[in-house]
Amino acid sequence: MTRWPRRDVRAFSQVSARLMNDRTQRPLLAFYSRQDLKWGVSIHNSEFYECRWCPSPRRPLSHTIVALAILVLMKSTFHVAICGGGMGGLMLALVIGKYGTHPVEIFEAGPTITTIGAGIGFFGTTMDIMKDLGLYDELTKMSLGPPKENIGPIFRKSDQRDGYHWFSRNLKRGHLTVHRKDMVEFLLRHVPASCKIHTSKRLDSYDVNSETGKITLQFSDGSTSVTDVLVGADGIHSATRKTMYQKLASSILDDDSRKRLLECIDPVWTGTLVYRSLVPTSKLRKEYPDVELPTGLTMVSHAT
Repeated sequence: MTRWPRRDVRAFSQVSARLMNDRTQRPLLAFYSRQDLKWGVSIHNSEFYECRWCPSPRRPLSHTIVALAILVLMKSTFHVAICGGGMGGLMLALVIGKYGTHPVEIFEAGPTITTIGAGIGFFGTTMDIMKDLGLYDELTKMSLGPPKENIGPIFRKSDQRDGYHWFSRNLKRGHLTVHRKDMVEFLLRHVPASCKIHTSKRLDSYDVNSETGKITLQFSDGSTSVTDVLVGADGIHSATRKTMYQKLASSILDDDSRKRLLECIDPVWTGTLVYRSLVPTSKLRKEYPDVELPTGLTMVSHAT
């Protein structure tokens, strides 16, 4: 097992490209290491490279989802299973379809591909990615309008009668705002034809064949599916994460390390609540005729 310094994220792309003898190719997707993890790269054979997550012995794992990394095969295609049909899973399928020919299947627990929530913002780096994918122009048409330069949110203290602006942030390249439901439908339209989407497929667990490396997915309806790569994009109560940590814990003899791994299964509330509401301007002015109503994107804070 060769371990790469977590400070040198670029080594991931450079090493994989060098192993493939082709610097023009890069990993399809990489979720880089968090601070308390290290890269572990192992070469199984001349066709497949696996990137494993290795817990650092110096730091405990936090209560967060640990992402998987996908490396491009050198000679043969491989099958990718994505657990979760939200924006993350759909985006991954879209990128793989654009830069590779690997068969992809999405397994969504719900009866339809949809989402809840309100708006989602796209800023500089994300807008660049959408441009590279050739999706930026269509995305701007879905937005409230094209991004305006040198504009940003105003932060306002409003838990008192006379509120005031206490901070503003200038975004040189502006931002795009899109409704989440529109974004999911947008991604669905661009998912490649090679991607198969299955609904009402809730993952229970998975098993890895120690000899072949094949992964068998086991669903709550009793069905199974076999894949080469599994990516967990199944949300806060991820069955992928649960199974992964259970398997890691079962392979570790140290009681403290095993306990820390098992603690990573369940999400932990941060103590922060975020809520939103809509109030008609006419009603607000009727109750508070002298209230100051800012225009544009405004972040309003309320102490509890």
